[in-house]
Amino acid sequence: MAEQSHARRISLDLGELVDLELQLREDRHADPIEVRRRDEKIGAAICAEGVPDSRAEVLLRWIEALHPQPASTPGRRLAAAYRLSGFVLVLIGLVSGASAALALLRYDGGDPVNVISYLAVLVGLQLLLSALAVVTMLPQRVRGRISPLGPLHAALRELGLRRAGFDAVLGRLGESTGADTGALKAWSAIYGEAERWRLLGITQRGAVAFNAGALAASLYAVTVRALAFAWSTTLDVEAATVHRAATYLSAPWAWAKDAVPSIELVAASRYYPGGQYDPAFLGDWWPFLFASLLAYGLLPRVLLWMFAERRGRQLAASLEFDHGDARAAYQRLTQGWAGDADRGGATTLVAAPVGVAGSVQGRCRAYLWADVPLDHERVAVLVKRRTRCTEVAVADAPADPARVDPGREDGYVIVAEAWEAPTRALGRMLSGLRERIPATTPIVVLLVGRLSSTTSSDDEAIDRVDASDVVVWRRHLAGLGDPYLFVDDGGSS
Repeated sequence: MAEQSHARRISLDLGELVDLELQLREDRHADPIEVRRRDEKIGAAICAEGVPDSRAEVLLRWIEALHPQPASTPGRRLAAAYRLSGFVLVLIGLVSGASAALALLRYDGGDPVNVISYLAVLVGLQLLLSALAVVTMLPQRVRGRISPLGPLHAALRELGLRRAGFDAVLGRLGESTGADTGALKAWSAIYGEAERWRLLGITQRGAVAFNAGALAASLYAVTVRALAFAWSTTLDVEAATVHRAATYLSAPWAWAKDAVPSIELVAASRYYPGGQYDPAFLGDWWPFLFASLLAYGLLPRVLLWMFAERRGRQLAASLEFDHGDARAAYQRLTQGWAGDADRGGATTLVAAPVGVAGSVQGRCRAYLWADVPLDHERVAVLVKRRTRCTEVAVADAPADPARVDPGREDGYVIVAEAWEAPTRALGRMLSGLRERIPATTPIVVLLVGRLSSTTSSDDEAIDRVDASDVVVWRRHLAGLGDPYLFVDDGGSS
């Protein structure tokens, strides 16, 4: 049963992604036979009427089968933490916005409300913060070194991950510090953008609440109290200059004449302490102030919030789930079982697990690591047999990955001896190679068994890899945090 190429997009929310990733890591430490036996039953139920349209749907139904409602899972705790954070930010935004507006509109019959102060805080500062929000939403190649997440986003993320128990699960699995760090790197590489936009959506919702609170409080103050507005500054500014600036600001609502200050209103409302003014006439500023807050405060934040939410959903729906563990789980669920005529059609476990070398296909480049006793011609045959590569260029592993020409390869294969422990030099080579090629281009470390001689033609000996050696390689390379770096142990592909 092959995955359909034109898959209907199914989106997993951030909590479901956490549950998926942690389940994949737990399965990595479990008995593979038991995992395949468990997934055989689940896969048979999921695919009873054919393989679902998308890989995401298969994995989502798998997670739901493993963690039926209302069981508490790390992902559901994360989702609950983010919902609570969003509610708290909305509440804080409403209260702080209303408080700021009421403080700026305070009038006891003495000094009038300063229009410039109101605009500076609720319009000028809003425009600055909205511009910063736009910068954080730009692609990294445009924003450069500017961090995509501010302190508030980082705090929300840390709170969510702690609530989800991500670190606790890794600790329970006994993973090393390097593997723990690698897991977070891999998480960021696969789901980082979807998570970032989710956090941006939460904070923009709080900003919308701030403006809504300020607008509601301003409307309340004008409705229940008689306010007098004026503008005051020690700078040598003419009334005509202030009127011209107010006219420019009023361009979006120029059709609403009452919300555009006249030159007479501007000239009459310049205030000096102890000066005389007409409170009834100066009250005509409020439509302009409300329109400014609506156009330059509330509306931009609503648009940014809607864009962040929409972008987050798009990124979540675009996830391919083609990194190593997710690919293996999908293959277990859709290809790891078959009908057995001798048992009346019941499903039976496929003897060999599906290898991850199938992640590489098309035009490939293979490198020999260390002292693999195989010539280039034989390596090309081996790679074609163990992967879906149709063209294979073979070379010795580069001493300097910066000299690697990425070319147009669809994937890279590192052929290494399974019984030789991975070294830091290999890690540096793999990291350097990744810097030279796209982040989603697969790299497969293809492990080979011990050969009796360099002239041996025993393919079975090449494919015979000790399971304990595979564990060592996978744990070591997990510390690199590369979700598209696979270790293949010779399973059928």
